[in-house]
Amino acid sequence: MSRFLALLLLAGSAWGACSEFDFLAGNWKSVGKQDQAIAHTVRMHDGCLIEEKWHFEQAGKKLFDSVMLRSWDSDAKRWMLAYADDNGRWQTYEGRFERGAWRFYRERLADGKPIVVRITWVPGGKGYVQTIEKSEDRGATWKQSEQIEHAPM
Repeated sequence: MSRFLALLLLAGSAWGACSEFDFLAGNWKSVGKQDQAIAHTVRMHDGCLIEEKWHFEQAGKKLFDSVMLRSWDSDAKRWMLAYADDNGRWQTYEGRFERGAWRFYRERLADGKPIVVRITWVPGGKGYVQTIEKSEDRGATWKQSEQIEHAPM
């Protein structure tokens, strides 16, 4: 059975939705373009809430620590994501299931101009891949800004 068909059969079921990000649970190391990160991720409430604690470094020096909470909204039938770090940044993302994957969207300003950020996490190999894209035309076109591979520690 295809993943898409399985999701359709489980539509509206918290169990089906809450297992979507099971692959995130564990301890991870990541290498981005300029920084390195480690994370401890736990599933809670039967997987309907996922907590990620991140520590970011660049050239061996701490950049910041952050916490992400990813939660299934059973009324809206979607995932939501909240992010906060020790530099005072707070972000919220709305999840949308598109083309076989959950993508998380956020609108923000960059140099005074509105942009849309889209982040996707998909399992791959022994870990998972996080892709960050940005759009300056409200989603008509997208430019990949970063793709990060996460490997188990």
